[in-house]
Amino acid sequence: GVQRGFTRAAIGVLELRIPVALVAEGVPRLPLFLDRISLNLFGEVGNGWNEGDAVRMTALRDVGGEVAVDLGMGAGFALKIRVGGAVALADGLGATRGSARYSVTFGRAF
Repeated sequence: GVQRGFTRAAIGVLELRIPVALVAEGVPRLPLFLDRISLNLFGEVGNGWNEGDAVRMTALRDVGGEVAVDLGMGAGFALKIRVGGAVALADGLGATRGSARYSVTFGRAF
């Protein structure tokens, strides 16, 4: 059946961050400063379970990548935008093996 929720979870992530460009220039006619662009490749493995259940630590697996862009917007405000996707290597949590999921995230750079 479909797992509806769990009380325990563990996940491991391996990530490779590859610098693509250190631009460090303003964007013409816009109040933006393009700082850097990078490529992030990752793999994740883990699972969730309830107390008393058998623990299968590698039941959920995926691999993916994203492009990250760091922007400055004046007054010391930094913004990170990430566009990426991942492919499931196993069935679970609403994904089937081989299915892809995509994401766009943005927020304060860290």
